[in-house]
Amino acid sequence: MSAQKTLFDGPTSKTNDPITSYEAAESIRCSGKAETQRSIVLRYLRKHGPATSGELGMLVGGDRYCCHRRLPELVVIGLVERTGYRRCRVTKKRCLVWSAIKPESTLYGQKNIGGKRNDR
Repeated sequence: MSAQKTLFDGPTSKTNDPITSYEAAESIRCSGKAETQRSIVLRYLRKHGPATSGELGMLVGGDRYCCHRRLPELVVIGLVERTGYRRCRVTKKRCLVWSAIKPESTLYGQKNIGGKRNDR
């Protein structure tokens, strides 16, 4: 019986990236670090609310680039959403803000029910 593939079994590098990017992506995926990093980022968003990747990097004790790579992955699986822009408290630049999606606000992968946000 073959192992079930997940969303993150495919390449996480861009097609024009050098081979070292593919090697690094494969290494982090196989080691389980990517999944651990996604869990940490999601936990902090749920606990502290909306944040930029720079703010998340400061909160988790890592760098913003680690968070920056995991956030779009969390968007793809429906756990995080982009919620606008504001000045980052860390970089002092205008940055994208990310928010955790409440589990009860998703139904079959859709955040809206009847045109209204289900945030109860």
